[in-house]
Amino acid sequence: TEAGGERRTLELKLHVALQDSQIAVKFAHMACTRLLSECTQWWVEPLIASVSFTAWMNLFALFEKESSSAFVQRLLAVVQADMPVLCSYWAGVYAWIALVDPPAGVESGCPESPSDSLLLFAETAGGLVAYDFLFFWLHLAMHCWPWFGRLLDHARHHDRDDTGASVQAQGSAFRTVRHSFVDGALQVFVNICVQRHTVWGSPKSRLARWLHNILVTMLLSEAHSTGSLRIARRLPVALVRGVHEHHLHHRHRGLPFQQFFSYLDDATLRFVRLRAKAE
Repeated sequence: TEAGGERRTLELKLHVALQDSQIAVKFAHMACTRLLSECTQWWVEPLIASVSFTAWMNLFALFEKESSSAFVQRLLAVVQADMPVLCSYWAGVYAWIALVDPPAGVESGCPESPSDSLLLFAETAGGLVAYDFLFFWLHLAMHCWPWFGRLLDHARHHDRDDTGASVQAQGSAFRTVRHSFVDGALQVFVNICVQRHTVWGSPKSRLARWLHNILVTMLLSEAHSTGSLRIARRLPVALVRGVHEHHLHHRHRGLPFQQFFSYLDDATLRFVRLRAKAE
């Protein structure tokens, strides 16, 4: 009948669409696998990090409240001031590669099944948590031990803070990379450490490392921007409070010290309150 014919036509179209999608997925997987297997040179990961940082900072800065001429002037000032930092970053990475052997058994990480996708997610998420956990203690020490902060010249990162200014006036994605050489080197060192292995000890896959660099640079840029563009800040505050509230740290230089999450800040606050009660 006519209804039966329409049903068979619909089933045929769905079957063709399913076949096309399977072919597309296979093609994408082959392309991803080949890209990851070919791009194994030492400079690929730092290049991804450098390009990602530049792209994210400029993207978030475009949504900050200022004229286009002011944006261009600030961009040129950042390029001039931070070019030595970028050169030092690449020199440091090259020295690390020359002195330290990469972990053995690094796989491409391109998922072939749902379980592989879950593993890739766990690798990437675990790296973000590990980076945030390790740098929290360094950041806390920079503020709690003045001598340590002076040694690293962490004040350079805060030299444009103005407690009397509005939040928009204080926030700038470009200040993400405004820090001393030693301060920045510590952040890079922490990132290298969490990129070598997963939190459960196996070598981290190449794709997870690429995604980590893209996401870390995005989170850091967004945490320092108070513009209207919201990516991670669309997530609940309880999940990424460090990104939501990092501007508060630049206003009073206290909590939050975590850049992405908040569980260590919460634990620190509880410890301080319990200690105050005991005294």
